[in-house]
Amino acid sequence: MVQWKGEISKEKSGRKAALLDQVSGLNVPNFFTLTKKDVETLVGDAQDPEQVLNTNLSSDIIDEIRSAYKQIGMSSEVREASGKAKSLVGGQRDTGRVAIRVSNDTRGIYDYKLNVGLSNIENALKKVISSYYRKNDSGSPAIIVQKMVEPGHTGAAINGYLGNYTLVESVEGLGISLEEGITSPETYLVGNNEVIDDNAPESQIKITRNPMNGQHRRKRTGGDSTSIPHSKITEMCEELADNNYSIKFVYKRGTFYVVDVFQTEKDYNPFESNKPSLNAVRVSPGKIEGRVGRDIRFSEQTHPPESYSKALIARKGGFTSTDAQKARKEGKPAIFNYSGELEEGQNLTVEEGSVEIQQSKGRRNSRGGNRSRRSTSREERPREDSSSPASLSETVSATEVLPIDGNGRSVHLSPPFGEGYSVGYSDREGAVSSEGYLTEYSEVFAFDGKKAVLDARKLSDRGLEEAVRYLDADLKILLVEQPDQGLVREAVRQRFDVIASQIDLDTLEKAVLREEKKFIMDNLAD
Repeated sequence: MVQWKGEISKEKSGRKAALLDQVSGLNVPNFFTLTKKDVETLVGDAQDPEQVLNTNLSSDIIDEIRSAYKQIGMSSEVREASGKAKSLVGGQRDTGRVAIRVSNDTRGIYDYKLNVGLSNIENALKKVISSYYRKNDSGSPAIIVQKMVEPGHTGAAINGYLGNYTLVESVEGLGISLEEGITSPETYLVGNNEVIDDNAPESQIKITRNPMNGQHRRKRTGGDSTSIPHSKITEMCEELADNNYSIKFVYKRGTFYVVDVFQTEKDYNPFESNKPSLNAVRVSPGKIEGRVGRDIRFSEQTHPPESYSKALIARKGGFTSTDAQKARKEGKPAIFNYSGELEEGQNLTVEEGSVEIQQSKGRRNSRGGNRSRRSTSREERPREDSSSPASLSETVSATEVLPIDGNGRSVHLSPPFGEGYSVGYSDREGAVSSEGYLTEYSEVFAFDGKKAVLDARKLSDRGLEEAVRYLDADLKILLVEQPDQGLVREAVRQRFDVIASQIDLDTLEKAVLREEKKFIMDNLAD
């Protein structure tokens, strides 16, 4: 039998569902759970991910899930009413859609599904359950099925952040962009029952659901001020003050809805600090010390801990980003949502539990190595505009930043290769052949031609910078979508032209200009 909100057993339905059931003073959208025993019966003998994905789920349990789904928009009083009364009231309710996730303390490693309708609930359950078996050799998970609230904003309130503060972070629309570490959240710092600081990013990536086909839509939004009134933030934090947990929430039309509850790691804050700065968010504890580009990775977006040596500082992401959760689990210090500037080769120190960066002595030249692989044609570009610091241009010059399918001097995509595209300039060298369109690392290291397009959208982040350093051609084009600063830096050094969709062009131009100036100054200093 499924267990409903208000009657959750921790032993049967898991700790996450039990914590969610204990929330008081805040709105919790209705939910039910499949107990561990329900899941065992549901998947039968299937005990590994592939078996779960391909199994026929128990029809008895599926019937019970479908029945519960139809009642998730009802209160407990309506559910328990007589059949006639329940049908009358229930028939007027909009069941809407549900979110499905594992009821487990371990966060950030299991799949979850949002906006699930009755027609695809079985497939969604299979995918969520199979993700549990990918990480566990034994036992079965309990599953939470919760009514979706279409968000205005999605975020989290973290109790006990760097002492006795509460950190609130939010993004417009669905929280996917925050979890993926591809946008900067609005942040609020709460202490002594008041908002004592806030910070709004210049822009965010807003993800919403297309109601026609269920697909996610992404667009860039901008704003100079935070979106949620301080009074609302304070009211929510007062309700959390007496409880030893943090929450994820949906904010819609002046109301917070709690969709997840978790406890902040006990060893996260070993001591109380001075008032934290919201110029960055400390997402994982530990002293950060070393050289940028070697010990410390500095990037535009977040990355998992296996992709950097000692520590990570990223311009985007927040405390509840998936890569932040992984960093805490792996014990690697990290700072996200950083608004300052760092240079490769810079030596720095950040004390335990702090976000204040202290520059150490002994900065290495930030040009990097492997200059011998730059192509001759790129070296012949005019340098008279970069002969002195005073003459540095305010527009991108040496490295072209061009739109896909734009007007004038642009890059056009047309048949006949790759995903139906060839790549070429509208007014210069002409199209790149199909052999020069590189979408796999094996193609990069085997390439021996004069014109190449490296489509970074089709390659994993790991290895991209090395591929950019390795590729040698007279004309080199990097096709990107929201690259991190390290990749932009390497593209500038290796004389790539960079193309992107129009929506990301302004941000990309600023990033390239910043790296060009650094590169020119380093050459002048040398």
